[in-house]
Amino acid sequence: MSTDQPNQSHATAWVVSIIGALVLYVGSAGPVSGLIKNGTIPESQSVLVIKFYAPIQWLYDNTPTPLRDPLNAYEVWWINALDKP
Repeated sequence: MSTDQPNQSHATAWVVSIIGALVLYVGSAGPVSGLIKNGTIPESQSVLVIKFYAPIQWLYDNTPTPLRDPLNAYEVWWINALDKP
């Protein structure tokens, strides 16, 4: 009975870590969009960054999702928040 507990806690830690990484990945797309739009991320590096976030863009473009409008609003908010004066 006591041998199941460590395996279960390891599995839980992995699940939480994976979910957390996915949330951070999606959540970081907004600030990165703002940094690209305002020129903080140079054009030469933005190509790599855009490729890194291509799965999010593909999902946005190809799946009907109720998250499309909130994701768009989140990105626009970051673009406006990081706009250089």
